[in-house]
Amino acid sequence: MPIIRNPAQIRQLITELPHKNEASFAWVNVLGAFSILPALRGLWFGANRTSTGTLVDRSGLGMSLSAVNTPTYNISGLIQHSTYLRAGSQAHGRVTATDIAITGALTAFAWVRWTGLSAGVLTGAETKWLSTGNQRSWALIKNAANLFQLLLSANGTGTAVTLSSTATWVSGEWFFVVGRYIPSIEASIFINGIFTDTVTGIPASLFNSTANLNLGAHDTGNYIDGDIAIAGLCAIDLPDYMIRVMYDVSRRLFGL
Repeated sequence: MPIIRNPAQIRQLITELPHKNEASFAWVNVLGAFSILPALRGLWFGANRTSTGTLVDRSGLGMSLSAVNTPTYNISGLIQHSTYLRAGSQAHGRVTATDIAITGALTAFAWVRWTGLSAGVLTGAETKWLSTGNQRSWALIKNAANLFQLLLSANGTGTAVTLSSTATWVSGEWFFVVGRYIPSIEASIFINGIFTDTVTGIPASLFNSTANLNLGAHDTGNYIDGDIAIAGLCAIDLPDYMIRVMYDVSRRLFGL
């Protein structure tokens, strides 16, 4: 007797059998899903650190991030995160290296939660941007108007693209912040399921900046007050569906 397959039921079973909506399922699967991203150049979990507070790079490329002014490390439920105090100028960062000096296609991402002390001020989430010496390249930030933004520079001296998300920032809530650059074609920012794109003024390449790669800071300061749980960087423009899967795989950890 032939086996009758119902594709709709199979998809439903695949979704429901592992209890996708449970935080425990997300916790088990996040590392596996994120660590096999294509062209992964760095992957950092907010409390996965050495004795000196250095965030271990789980991509295998050795792009560890040093602690700046002693952030603290916490666990909220199953979420491991670094906690940064704006008043303490706290962040994580490292000097540039070949693997993170990306001038072509790029996707940067981070799970971030800002406190009320970040309201109304510019703060960095994940950035490689320094105005001193004209070493701007790219940055994921929340600006002083509380807009999520992706910044891109083609020459280091100016900003070729400033893309603001249509998503609404709220203090005390977790956001999956993703910036994507497709050379000469498109720039996109993704916030908790919402894509905002532009095709205007997209440069053919990004500036090869000597600036540090930072979590929780932007340019010469602009420190976050809040938490970062997961962050990463790929030297490829990840497709829409893959970014959505990354969000769906991890969101239950953050109560979303």
